[in-house]
Amino acid sequence: MQAEFLPDAPALLRRLGELIPEGSLVGTGDSLTLEACGVLDFLRRGTWEFLDKYDPSLDKAAKKDLYRRNFSTDVFF
Repeated sequence: MQAEFLPDAPALLRRLGELIPEGSLVGTGDSLTLEACGVLDFLRRGTWEFLDKYDPSLDKAAKKDLYRRNFSTDVFF
């Protein structure tokens, strides 16, 4: 595993854009840090499919399905 230090949130978002392949299925765990750094909003705007468990339009069944799909994502944060 390789680690990288990035100086700030904008640098983080640029690097994520470089690392996440277009068309990938992307999921996240529960993280206040991802929200605070703007990663969740960034993932919502990308060229990938983001499994956004914070989407208020999800009903109980859709949220359950999303949680299951999180186990088969290409990228997970």
